[in-house]
Amino acid sequence: FNQIKGELGARRLFTVGIGSAPNTFFMEEAARFGRGTYTYIGDTSSAERIMRDLFTKISFPALTNIEVRGEGVEDITPGTIPDLYAGEPLSIAMKLRQGNKAITVKGRLGDTEWKRTVTLSPAGNQSGIRVDWARKRIADWQRAGYLGLDKDRVRSEVLSLALTHHLVSRYTSFVAVD
Repeated sequence: FNQIKGELGARRLFTVGIGSAPNTFFMEEAARFGRGTYTYIGDTSSAERIMRDLFTKISFPALTNIEVRGEGVEDITPGTIPDLYAGEPLSIAMKLRQGNKAITVKGRLGDTEWKRTVTLSPAGNQSGIRVDWARKRIADWQRAGYLGLDKDRVRSEVLSLALTHHLVSRYTSFVAVD
């Protein structure tokens, strides 16, 4: 993962797994570090169609080099926002300070800079949103560990998030008592 992140530069890495037992974890993470996508082909008879669709998709990115900013925006996840392709949603999670009413999303449409301000509607105190954000932050901390961040720091951050949000992680588990 370090090599991918360090040597890829401005290029993107798209991984393809074929057959019954590709290393899905590696393929998904490699694509994530490479700001690309992972494609799985289970049935080789559909390989030509799936690969044609993949090449069409990657030939026309809708938005690249995406950044999200705003007053009171904290802990955006994923840490590196992947490129956006036609027909796909932009899916990010973040912490917002109370009172934040807008964020700015910017990126590149081909050679042109693109920028929009998005007005936010209050989501209320819904635990599902909080838990989704915490799961994604835990995954970001684990990825930082793959890149060599101090293991004790990764463990501490993951433990804190998992315990605060009542999540199972590689360092936590829960027991139900009836």
